[in-house]
Amino acid sequence: MRGVPVLQSHDAGRYVCNFACYLSLENAPPQAMAGFIHLPWPSEVRAPRAPANRPSWAMLGRAVDEAVKVTCVVARARQRAAV
Repeated sequence: MRGVPVLQSHDAGRYVCNFACYLSLENAPPQAMAGFIHLPWPSEVRAPRAPANRPSWAMLGRAVDEAVKVTCVVARARQRAAV
């Protein structure tokens, strides 16, 4: 993803993350796409137990921008295939 380090996971994380993902999937219409993007604490925020190599706010912004773009491309492709 264009200079933004990412990892794919099938685990939404701990309680709050799991609950947010569950609600998205539970409340989405049958044909809708739903997912969860976990954003770590940015490097500018003091987080004592967080890894040292965390992304900056700017990199997180680029990552979210790319994720939305990719999601739109996939959604359009699915929509065209369904017609």
